[in-house]
Amino acid sequence: MSKTLLFFLPVLLLCSCGTYRSVPPTTAQAQEYRAPDPTPLTSSLFTSNQSTISEEDIQRILDGTVELPEKLRVAVLNLDSYRSRNDYYFGSYFFRSLQAQHFKAFSDQLGTSGRAQSVNLLPQLLVPADRNIFSLRESAVRMQADVLLVFTVGSDLYSEFKLFKRDDLKAYATAEALLLDVRTGIIVFAQTVSTEATGQREESDTGNNDVARRVQAEASAMAIEELARQLSAFLKG
Repeated sequence: MSKTLLFFLPVLLLCSCGTYRSVPPTTAQAQEYRAPDPTPLTSSLFTSNQSTISEEDIQRILDGTVELPEKLRVAVLNLDSYRSRNDYYFGSYFFRSLQAQHFKAFSDQLGTSGRAQSVNLLPQLLVPADRNIFSLRESAVRMQADVLLVFTVGSDLYSEFKLFKRDDLKAYATAEALLLDVRTGIIVFAQTVSTEATGQREESDTGNNDVARRVQAEASAMAIEELARQLSAFLKG
């Protein structure tokens, strides 16, 4: 063997042992790849309020989708019905009529969505003293509800609001709502709305309390109406 061949032989061996590098896919190959479709969730991965969710289940929940039935049986829970009985108008006709007005606002808007098969209040007998997402879900199951709508609204007066007339008042209200898919325990809709209203004392008012209640009720009604419209739009979409 010549000296020249002995010199080039190690070089050839080193070149044959080189590192392979992947070749980028062509445009056509890249277009053929499709991300896997999200897996529909059909059952709850939340076992109880005392346990934690495993990392695997967290990924399944975040990567999954929730498909609501086309026609929904809706159970409604107004958390304001369980406010402190120390409130000066709890249980009064004014308070009860206000609760009925809020429920009607949601019921009417759910009707316009075209997806509500039935809309019913969650009876107080089914609402446990320990109200949490797990116990409320079980209560909705007893009503064979597909979704549970939970809402609340609070209002107050602007303490520093001043106008030229002493009897003018301004109130603000904040309403919150969430829609729980009973089958999976997933919250599919959550929204907060804030509104305000102004009013003056009327001849029928017996005092400043009447003015305050009326203006606060108006602000609350506006917040609930807007919240109900957003929920209806969500279901339509």
